[in-house]
Order: sequence, then structure tokens, then C-alpha cells
Amino acid sequence: MLQKNMFNLSEKDIILNFNKKFTKKENDFFEFITKSLDKDKNKKIIFSETRLKKIINIESREKIISFFKKISGKKIYYSIYRYSDLEEVGILNIISLFTIKNNQYEVEIDNNFHSIFIEGSYFYENNFKTLIHLKSNYSRIFFNIIKFNFSLNKAIELPIDKLKKALDIKIGSHDRFYDFEKLIIKPCLKDISLAIGEKINYLKIKKSESKNSKVLAIKIEIKKNNEDINDLRLLMESITAILKTESSNIWSFLNLKYKEKGLEYVHNNVTYAIDHGLGEDFENFLTNSITYDYFNTRFKNKISKFLVERKIYYESSSKIDSLGAFHSDIFKALTILKFYYLTLNPSFLKALMNIKNKNEFEYQDSKFLIIAEFNSNSDSHIYIFR
Repeated sequence: MLQKNMFNLSEKDIILNFNKKFTKKENDFFEFITKSLDKDKNKKIIFSETRLKKIINIESREKIISFFKKISGKKIYYSIYRYSDLEEVGILNIISLFTIKNNQYEVEIDNNFHSIFIEGSYFYENNFKTLIHLKSNYSRIFFNIIKFNFSLNKAIELPIDKLKKALDIKIGSHDRFYDFEKLIIKPCLKDISLAIGEKINYLKIKKSESKNSKVLAIKIEIKKNNEDINDLRLLMESITAILKTESSNIWSFLNLKYKEKGLEYVHNNVTYAIDHGLGEDFENFLTNSITYDYFNTRFKNKISKFLVERKIYYESSSKIDSLGAFHSDIFKALTILKFYYLTLNPSFLKALMNIKNKNEFEYQDSKFLIIAEFNSNSDSHIYIFR
């Protein structure tokens, strides 16, 4: 029986595991049948040989039969707790029958698994329709917490210590918030967001205003898709103000990338373009930023060869509140390295003054190379190479 950690942030906790890990082909087929069930609720799905081969990318009949022998053995083990009491434990089959008749392939879905998609059923009411698509039990526990609390509030604040207990994070594991955020919070919220089709945002609640202050809690908000469209329009208004004209091509491009990548991706790369691409060719820079994910790739590509060829004297990546603070951080780095002579160097001071044009700084002399980048809504970077 699956065990539950006896700490409650939600009324119901549902622990769910597949008995065997899906292969890529099995996962593709699982996604196909769940989408079919969600759409038309028919538990018998009939395929022509050509269509089935295309879905699972298997050519021969013998390999198709072997595929269904394996996937038919996949089961879902589940335990449902209400607070600390076990309400139900069970095993769900997915496929109950597979047959081949006259070059037609018929897959019959198990009755109980089928009921996951029937409104009013026990499994439907316990959110199995979402839970089966989540990639980890961390995500499922997180979803249980969000689902319960959002029935009571529009936003929820989760203390970090209580959240770790609810997720059964071992003492000494992910002590740094940075690790907990990177390895647990962000992957879980992204996983849940994809499963429910809505955007999930969170804010860090800190002990003080200091950028290095301890994070005490996170505040979670769920945004409906129509709110995303409003945010997309606000981004377009910012772009229009820069271009001084409306562009239907840019609007269509933003919409396309929003559907492919999501609002966060588009927002990050539009903001990056505004920070670094202002000028006569802004539209081209904006398009490239969104196409090639400049937010995540441009600075990394800029320093990549120097990471191999040179030794790092100094490196820093952190949120900096203003361009003035960014200037100060560069001087602090030079003070640490005792490069005082630069404060009287005209070439260095001129390069420093030019930061405001593109929010970027590069300087090189016979001793070292500085590459730095200020970002208004994300981490800024300062690298000094020998």
C-alpha cells in the first residue's frame, strides 16, 4: 500500500504511481487515448493499420502486438486519503482488451479508467483526469494542495517549512531555497500548469527587502487564459510604443509563439529585447529574441568560448534593482580584484557610460576581459576573465 506523509495542507491527498515506467511510444499512445476519451468518451477506439502505425511509429504487425502486450500490463496504483484517514486504495487497469479483425485494431479501455473522464464519477471528482498526467508525486501533492486551497481563496501563501513537510522533503535536502525552487517548485508548477491548461504564478515572500533575505513562503496565483491574452496585449502596446506604429505581423507572431511556448517565454524574450535591442533594427532583434530564446541563450553564447579559453577572475549572476546598482556592482568586483587603476582609465569610463544604450558592458585590455549584462526583470550578469 502506498504510504502518505501525515501532514495536511489539503483535505484530500491522492498518492498515485504507475507500476512500470512508460516508454516514449507508450507515453505517446497514452496521451492519445486520454485525449480521445476526454473528447468523445467512447471507451472503444478502432484504428486502421495505417493510422495506428502513424500514432505509435511501429511498422510491423508483430511489433504492434508486442507493444500492446507490454502496455496492457501497465497499471495505476492509488491511495486516497481524507486528512490522515485512508479512504480508498486500489489498482486501475488502463486497457482491458486488444483485438485485430480484418486489418482493424480495436482497443477497449477499462471501465474504471474510462470513468476518470465521466463527470460525476468517483475518479473524476477526485481529479484523476489531471493527476494521471502529472510527472511526479511531488507534482501530485502540490496539485492536491493547490486544488484544495483555491476552492477557498483566490491566492494562497504556502510557508516553505510546511510545504517541505507536505512534500516529504528529507531534512538536510534542498536546504537552500535556490535548490528547492529549481528542483521542486518550478518543475512542479510547470507540470501542473500544462496539465490544467492555466498559468500558475508565484511570488517569494521574504523576511526583509534585502535581495539575500531568507524566503519564508511563496504566494501562488492561477491566471485564466483570457488573462494571458490581456497580458499579451499589454506587451504589444509596449512594442507599438517603441516602433511608433502597429504591426499586424508582430501581433500574429506573438500569438503564434504564445500558443507554442506560453506567456512566460514570450514575456521574457520581449522584455529582453526591450532591454537590449532598442534602436533602428529593434523589430528584427525582437523577432530573433523570441525565435532563438535570447533570454536564456544570448549571454551564455557570448561568454561560452571565454569559459573554455580563459580563467574566470570573477562571476556574478543575481537580480539587480537598477542600472545604477549594476554600475556599483561592477566597481565592487573591481575593488575585490584590486583593479583600482581602471577608475582613471578613459576607455573604461567611456565603455561604462555606454551601458545605458543597450544595458550591456564589454571592456578588454592586456590584463583581462569584462562582459556584463543588466536585465530589468531577471538576473543580471558580471563576468571578468583573465
